[in-house]
Amino acid sequence: MKNTHPKKFALIGLPGSGKSTFASKLGKILNIPVHHLDRHMFEPGGKKRDKQEFIEIQKAMLDEKARVVEGCSFSTFEMRFASADVLI
Repeated sequence: MKNTHPKKFALIGLPGSGKSTFASKLGKILNIPVHHLDRHMFEPGGKKRDKQEFIEIQKAMLDEKARVVEGCSFSTFEMRFASADVLI
């Protein structure tokens, strides 16, 4: 039997709880991409990105075969949870 390991992770938590640090370390250990939602929520210059554009960016992330996505965007929890192998 082929041994398969989870490859799609969704991390949630309060601001300052260590999500970004943990996600970065997990991605490095597993050698998979890490996505920090805060980096995608805002455009260069600090303006908040249009919600639909933010959702489309997340859909592209979630289509990856292996990835860690971390953030506390409440409006898109369900989308991230539904596509994850592991919720942390």
